[in-house]
Amino acid sequence: MSQVPINNIQEQSSPVRISTGLILYVLKKTLPWIVLLFLVFMFLAFLINKYTQRTYQSESIIQIRNNNQADKVLSEKGFAVIEDDLFADVEYLRSKTFIKRVLEKMPIQISYYNSGYLLDFDLYTSSFFSIEPIKLDSSIFKSKIFISFTSEQQVEVSYTHNQKSYKNSFKVNDLIVLPNFSFYLRLKDHAFSSGKFPSNHYIVFNDLNELANTVQRNLSIDILNANAKTIRISYTEKNPLRAKDL
Repeated sequence: MSQVPINNIQEQSSPVRISTGLILYVLKKTLPWIVLLFLVFMFLAFLINKYTQRTYQSESIIQIRNNNQADKVLSEKGFAVIEDDLFADVEYLRSKTFIKRVLEKMPIQISYYNSGYLLDFDLYTSSFFSIEPIKLDSSIFKSKIFISFTSEQQVEVSYTHNQKSYKNSFKVNDLIVLPNFSFYLRLKDHAFSSGKFPSNHYIVFNDLNELANTVQRNLSIDILNANAKTIRISYTEKNPLRAKDL
């Protein structure tokens, strides 16, 4: 029987050539989608930048002076009382008791808002009207009370409490009485200078204890120099004017 020789077959790889015409064809087909995706991402970035609430930070550096003569004598004798007093002062500034005393002196018991399409804007002291509470039910705290002006002398007040809606019209400067509260609504000067009657405002009666907790979370007090008794106080807030005042 004769044997047939088997020859080794070697595969040789040849370089792959991509034509310029193919590249241009692919780019022509995908370019509209690339441009569309780019525009979509740019639009999303614009929306995020426009409708994301910014936060503001106020900061101050103060020096705490102690006129206690006994502490001065102890300090001269070598007793370390300066740092202890400073730490005690810092803890007092951080305390809820001190924060509540500060809040009681600020126009912060009532929040004024302008309701937008996506975000509500905290007006703080820039509202064109003010509220003078006469009687408040604590259960109404944190509820939205909508204020809608139908004319220069007529206002409509509405809110929902315990799944029940309340709504009534009142004259401006008259006592507004509803089941859970009563207050006077006062217009500021040039309230309707534009000739329009706003209908997208609401107010919120705040709980002082919850406000103090919020301030306490956003407040930072650091000791810069214990010997000089200097500290840095910073506060973060979404309203720049309130951040400055606090």
